[in-house]
Amino acid sequence: MTEIKYPEHIKKLIEALPRGIDNAKPASYIAKLFQPEIDPRTVLAYKAIAIRDYGIPIGARRDSQNGGLFIIENDEERTSVLKVSSSQITSEVLIQNALTQIDLNSWEVIK
Repeated sequence: MTEIKYPEHIKKLIEALPRGIDNAKPASYIAKLFQPEIDPRTVLAYKAIAIRDYGIPIGARRDSQNGGLFIIENDEERTSVLKVSSSQITSEVLIQNALTQIDLNSWEVIK
C-alpha cells in the first residue's frame, strides 16, 4: 500500500474531525481547533479538497441538534450521507431549472 503525503492543512483536518456520525462536530468547532484559527467556510473548503483530491471519507450530518462533520466509519454512515447529498443535489437542480425559465423582464410585475 502506497503511503499518501497529505498537505499540512489536510492532516490537521483529519486530526480535528471526530470519527463516526454520532460524534459529528460543527465546522465552527473544527475551525477553532486549527492554530491559527480558521474560518468555518475554510473548513468546508478543506473538506471538499480532502474528499475529492485525497479520498478521505468525510461526512456531514445535517440536523440542527447534532449536525456537523465527521470521518465516515461504515457503509451505514456513508449511505446516510449520500442520501442527504442526493436530495440536496436534486433540490439545487430544480432551482437551476427554475432560474433558467424566469423572464427577467416581467418577474416583478404585480397584478
